[in-house]
Amino acid sequence: MNYFQIVQRVLTELRRPPVADFVLLVTPDHREILKTINTVNRTTLNQAEFSVRDRVSTLSIPLELTDPYTVVAKTIKGEVKERGLIIAKQSLTFQPEIFNFYTDNVDAGEYGMLDQSFYFKSSTAIRSATVLYSTINFAKTVGGVDQTELTIATDLSIIPDNLVDLLLVYGTCATLADADDGRLAFWNQQYAVGLKMLSELNKIQDVELSFSVSRKNLDIRRPLTGI
Repeated sequence: MNYFQIVQRVLTELRRPPVADFVLLVTPDHREILKTINTVNRTTLNQAEFSVRDRVSTLSIPLELTDPYTVVAKTIKGEVKERGLIIAKQSLTFQPEIFNFYTDNVDAGEYGMLDQSFYFKSSTAIRSATVLYSTINFAKTVGGVDQTELTIATDLSIIPDNLVDLLLVYGTCATLADADDGRLAFWNQQYAVGLKMLSELNKIQDVELSFSVSRKNLDIRRPLTGI
């Protein structure tokens, strides 16, 4: 289900007139729906390292003959997983003290991060690293290219298509609904079903999720971690 189709489903659920084309979504109500869909999408996916966020990238580390450290630009859009940076089949350990790289007080099995750069101990050989990370690009083009959010009619969420109705349509309706709307309980219940199904896809089996959706706040928490 693409962005425009999600909007159409939300309009139907909210009993508002449909539109014939994405470019006709110009009213304040339309803009609020468009914005809320992205908010629900982002807030939902931000609650855990769901497996649908898993990505793999390759990083080329150049040789360095002068400094004791090598700096490589961070090009991934997301957070490196624990033990998620691998060179020659060895998982590197994160070194939080970046100054240690300047003083050559690290070993080849460590890496650091500062701003938008990775730091490695220098080597006289070009190396290749595999990076396992959890993306913060929560949407994609129809061609499958990851992007930050849904923008045009054909864009897709990275949420599996069979869960889009439960999570994005009902989540958006619940967020926009008045507190006394008789359909709010149903929308919340359907959203909870979708969230449970999404969590079951997660590679981290012990994640527990709860949810609370209201008109102005979408607040999905993991009680065990205090998020």
